[in-house]
Amino acid sequence: MNSHIVDWIKTIFLFVLGFYTYLLFTYFGMEQFIASGTLKTYMDSHLWHLEIWIAGVFFGTLFILINRITEKRFFRKRSFGFNILVKSLLYLAAIILVGVSIYHIFLYASWATPEQME
Repeated sequence: MNSHIVDWIKTIFLFVLGFYTYLLFTYFGMEQFIASGTLKTYMDSHLWHLEIWIAGVFFGTLFILINRITEKRFFRKRSFGFNILVKSLLYLAAIILVGVSIYHIFLYASWATPEQME
């Protein structure tokens, strides 16, 4: 199997695992404060598994694409500060794009109510 494909699969898997870990620690750390409400209803609905998979695959893919784009010769000739700035802006755009995409996917597919997505 091509080493690039293996790297893509590893990266996407690690992003999904990281998102799962973050959400579980966040939720169970605040569970005693969230006895009821929209977050409790959302976590009980098991839609959060789908949300994490969509976010992990989408952001992992964007992360890999950003790294592939910035490994080109054009970027290697530029200063280190320029590369940091460009990568930071691209990663920020990827985070925003993933968040907005998940919001719209869940609302348009009627998987979640607007109250659950706040």
